[in-house]
Amino acid sequence: MLGETVRLRRWTAIGVGFAGVLIILRPGFEQVGLGQLLVLCSSLIWACALLVIKTLSRTDSSVTITSYMAFLMIPLILIPASFVWRWPEGEQLLWLVLIGVLGGSGQLCVAEALHQADTAVVMPFDFCKLLWITVLAYLAFGEVPDRFTWLGGAVVFASALCITYRERRVITDR
Repeated sequence: MLGETVRLRRWTAIGVGFAGVLIILRPGFEQVGLGQLLVLCSSLIWACALLVIKTLSRTDSSVTITSYMAFLMIPLILIPASFVWRWPEGEQLLWLVLIGVLGGSGQLCVAEALHQADTAVVMPFDFCKLLWITVLAYLAFGEVPDRFTWLGGAVVFASALCITYRERRVITDR
């Protein structure tokens, strides 16, 4: 779809990563709730967004792509927010500005990374957010992942590491 070469090793690593997700969700053994379904939907939407970003990066700059994202998200967020909107107070406004700057910077970095390299090289770094989410969930909410979450996360992380290692070898062999 993107014109990138995907061989058996990469597909195998992707399959192993998906198996890691299934270890975490345990469908058939645990009831998959609304939260898990929303995470899967969110992942699908993020994958579509990455495809759009990668396709646009062939013709547009990272700044332009990030601007498209902002102009698309403003009405999508504005509509539901209008039902519950309250003006933020001083400290809240500072946090919102910080979130906006960091989020925009992150989007710009992702767009530039996808412009500079193949998706398969960039996306394993995206899995680092699993580590950040785990740490933040523990610090903010006291959530401790169960053993299946650790095992599935390790499988997903190992899969991403395998793809990264393999892509590095392919690039250095060129």
